[in-house]
Amino acid sequence: MNINMKYYIVTIGSIFLALGIGIIVGFNLNYDQELSKQQSEVLSQFEEKFDSLNEEKSDLNKQIDSLNEKYDKLKTYVSQNYNLLIADALTNKNTGIILTNEKNDYSEELESTIKEANGNLAFNIVIKDTIEDSEKLKEAAETTGIEIKSSQDCINYIIDSLNGETAKSDLEKLAKLDLIEIKSLNKDYASYDSVVLVESFSLSSTVTLPFILSTNVVSLSEEFLSI
Repeated sequence: MNINMKYYIVTIGSIFLALGIGIIVGFNLNYDQELSKQQSEVLSQFEEKFDSLNEEKSDLNKQIDSLNEKYDKLKTYVSQNYNLLIADALTNKNTGIILTNEKNDYSEELESTIKEANGNLAFNIVIKDTIEDSEKLKEAAETTGIEIKSSQDCINYIIDSLNGETAKSDLEKLAKLDLIEIKSLNKDYASYDSVVLVESFSLSSTVTLPFILSTNVVSLSEEFLSI
């Protein structure tokens, strides 16, 4: 009797153990299948996104090619019709030039263009890199009697001087400190109609040139000047 009971107990235990193992194996198989399904869905999403990005890249490249083609055509047109385009364009106009980077000085070329367009040069001023030098700015403050603590303060002083009646003497104070170079300053400097700002930029990005609102400020990049 004892032997039979042990037999039944072992048999029943084996059955439950087999069931348990079957349940665990089945669960793992279902989990692996679900995980594989999720991975396939994520991979499919990545592939769709990748295809979408490739399409966007292709569209952008086409736009860039189109813009480059238009730019080349414009460059060729300007080059071939330069004299016709600028002829008398600045008649009775006083134009000033301010260059913000002494290492790339295109001001003489601009002077020539202004003259070829029958215009008058009001002033041609090069702002030197030393305008960022705190010691130089301190000297400028002492020389001018104006509070100049930053390059922006110095720029404001230049603009105020150009709008005043004593620009020559005021700006020469900065020139003597090697903060600017005055290439030209005509007697009618204060009556300028427009200013060409050549931005082959060396100054801090926080520095601005706050011209009076009635003045036209034409900003030229280095690339434009190479046309």
